[in-house]
Amino acid sequence: MLLFSLLICLICLPNLIFTSQCGESTIPFSLETLPTGQVVLGCARPTCFGWDSTGEPLATTANFYRIDQHPDGFLRNDPTFIPPFDREDPKVYSRQLSTCESAFQSLECASDDQWVGGIVPLLNASDSPTAYQCCTFEGLKKSTDRGIAVVGAGQVVVGGEVYKDGKQYAFDYIGNVEKKYDGSSVYYEVNIRRMPCLSAHNFDESIEEVRDSMEKIREVNGLPAKVFQSPTVVAAPAPIAAAQPIDAQIAVAQAAQAPLQLTPPQNYNTLQLFTFTESTIYCFSGDSQVRVMDFGLKRMDELDINDWVESVGDNGEVEFVPISSWIHREPETVAEFREIIMADGNRLKITNRHYIYRISCDDNSTEIQKNPEFAESVKVNDCLYKFNEETEEIEKVRVTNITSIVSRGIYSPMTSSGTILVNDIHTSCYSEVNNQNIQNSVLSVFKKLAKLRGLSTIVNILDLIIPMK
Repeated sequence: MLLFSLLICLICLPNLIFTSQCGESTIPFSLETLPTGQVVLGCARPTCFGWDSTGEPLATTANFYRIDQHPDGFLRNDPTFIPPFDREDPKVYSRQLSTCESAFQSLECASDDQWVGGIVPLLNASDSPTAYQCCTFEGLKKSTDRGIAVVGAGQVVVGGEVYKDGKQYAFDYIGNVEKKYDGSSVYYEVNIRRMPCLSAHNFDESIEEVRDSMEKIREVNGLPAKVFQSPTVVAAPAPIAAAQPIDAQIAVAQAAQAPLQLTPPQNYNTLQLFTFTESTIYCFSGDSQVRVMDFGLKRMDELDINDWVESVGDNGEVEFVPISSWIHREPETVAEFREIIMADGNRLKITNRHYIYRISCDDNSTEIQKNPEFAESVKVNDCLYKFNEETEEIEKVRVTNITSIVSRGIYSPMTSSGTILVNDIHTSCYSEVNNQNIQNSVLSVFKKLAKLRGLSTIVNILDLIIPMK
């Protein structure tokens, strides 16, 4: 009976791990092609999609795959809470979830009301056929075509929020993806589309694009059109020339100096296609220090699995928790770090896209921020959370300078709590899956399988995909 159950688990396990998908509550917004031809799908939760009316995010089934130590997807660092809203609000989609195919069964997602919700991982990008999971959402019926981006090796196309005069009115997403092979290299033709997407709490009806998006959302929700008051005309306007069609524009940025990080823009009106020289990494430097139970300070490159390290718990108290796995542990990899220098002389070297907890120095709140932000968002005169060993209290420490430094060795441990104190600074344990529960549960299954006779070969293969150490 036990053996039968294990076989069932092995059959089901690939369905959990060997598929890369955004899930029904997030939207594909970027696609990166690695030098190997593998793709990295970026998923986001904008303010217009994937939320409960209480302001809580709807549950996500997003999960990603690792090939040769590289993840083939990620969840964008979006807020974990928005102000509550009324489902009947005409600015809000009444339905906040897409409907995804139960399997990766499609060769394309070409319908105007679909996006690419997931991609079957490619063990061989040039030879393996590509299958997609298409997701359908009613709001896409009012989407418009933005054009095709040709994304070759070392390039990434990024969509996301679209603004006019500081007000969000649309979101650009990955509609369809088609793999191409020219005999020597793999590239992808990525169809970008634009859907109406409003923020119910940052809204200005005087902006034409905002009004247009609201009318489209009303129609999707089955509501009658709203009649807007026409502006008072004081003087006869000059004749207006016929509007000329504007083709979708693609801005290409070549990596002339430092490698570009994968940075979804916050304010833009064109598709953005970046070229970079190495894949995005999210880590600490090897000389960063962590306090270990019954030992004292240890360098990051000296840490071991099951070392108990300091972490800030949900209650804001510092506690020791075990290191359960490594997301990255690459001693020979050279990376550019953001060196954050603080008023007390403390320093922290961290990559731009690693998560850290920051706060305004003028904020008098006694509660610790729950939502981490990318390290690149930290600015001079911001404050970080530091643990004072003498008083055993969390204090705010002001950032006085920020520089860039290149160093060899990248390290990113995962603790059971998802946070870790590095150089006494409260930081997040970034997971490329961006879902600690998924990763930890998968790792625990692998470790249990590894102890069973006859399954070591399977576990060794899986360890290449999601390393256990």
